[in-house]
Amino acid sequence: MGRASVRAAILTLAAVTSVAAAAFAQTAPSGAGAYSPSLHWHDGLRFDSAGGRLQLQTVSLVQLDTHTFGTPRPSGTDTVLLRRLRTTISGRFGSRVEFRFLPEFAQARRVYDAYLDVRLTRALHLRVGKDRTPFGYEMSLGAPYLAFPERSLVTGLAPNRDVGVLVMGEAGRVSYAAGLFNESPDGTNGPVSLHTGGHGDWAGRVVVRPFGARTRGLGGLKVQLAGTHGTPDAAPPVYRTAGRATYFRYASDVTHAGWRGRLTPAASWFQGRVGAYAEAVRSSTGLQQDGRTARTAGRAWEATGLWVVTGETASERDVTPRHPVGAGGWGALQVQARHAEISLGEATTLGPLMAPGSSRRARATSLGVLWLPTHLVRVDVAWDHTAFEPGPDAARPTEQAFTVRYHVTF
Repeated sequence: MGRASVRAAILTLAAVTSVAAAAFAQTAPSGAGAYSPSLHWHDGLRFDSAGGRLQLQTVSLVQLDTHTFGTPRPSGTDTVLLRRLRTTISGRFGSRVEFRFLPEFAQARRVYDAYLDVRLTRALHLRVGKDRTPFGYEMSLGAPYLAFPERSLVTGLAPNRDVGVLVMGEAGRVSYAAGLFNESPDGTNGPVSLHTGGHGDWAGRVVVRPFGARTRGLGGLKVQLAGTHGTPDAAPPVYRTAGRATYFRYASDVTHAGWRGRLTPAASWFQGRVGAYAEAVRSSTGLQQDGRTARTAGRAWEATGLWVVTGETASERDVTPRHPVGAGGWGALQVQARHAEISLGEATTLGPLMAPGSSRRARATSLGVLWLPTHLVRVDVAWDHTAFEPGPDAARPTEQAFTVRYHVTF
């Protein structure tokens, strides 16, 4: 499928979605008309129109990080960083049409989410616009719900958000999502544009909950399998550590060539006060330099475990303190550990393609403590130890990064 075909497919489905949205939005929820418009605060500003035909909500997020590196410093510098500054605008027309708009104002200013979702049935949603590509467990977790300040090395091989068309739904213990997207590079947030020099990416994910919610010990288990396939044309990305330091980049004359495929199995389990998740990623990518082509096989895996010390229920989203600060308590406390490894390809293949100072393999061990004074405020403290395989030009020192994140939603 060429560039014009990708655009045509996305635009056609966008038109269909818009027509369906207009039709469904005409029908207000049952019992509508029994209440007046209201504007109130519920973890963000919320507006409900008369009759319930329109709902709007805004939620803002501020994340401020401090990074401190041990010596020697391979490439990171001690810094205070405004990591995220976002305001999400979301809402609903009638009972079946939803939308979301999420701009980012910190660092690179861009739009992260901008989509329209029509809920035809529980088993079938139609979504058009910019959203997360259905690939990768940790990449699917929203920024407000990360256990550690930064995602693991594994997400360097996973796409982030991209423009496309998506069908998704849930039936019993199975949920799915599949669609056609522009071509988001590894670990990268794609632009809000239908332009693509490649042929687009097909992406899909299936999530299964093997046991019922009441199954003792296994009710919180989920397993999933996801993959992408396409022919990219964007510039190859850079790869960073949890301390936001770049440890690998391609030479400036390296470009994509041929197809790229990704595959990732993952599992997660949350039960009572504890939780864990693990995933692995394999990525095969065609590259070109000076007319010569090569194919790299990137591999990565990670495992994370957590325990809520204060007794609240562990969750892949947020922990809700039973005794928040201000109500006679000290909030919730969670401890976590993670290990991740990544290999971006074989030395014989990657050697000529690497920029000076790059390392093709990295291993990271992370320990962290998360304190939630209330469900809207978080203080996340993490220590990351990242070791690298020596590059072709020089050995890269082990990175010791200490990160403190101050997080507020309102």
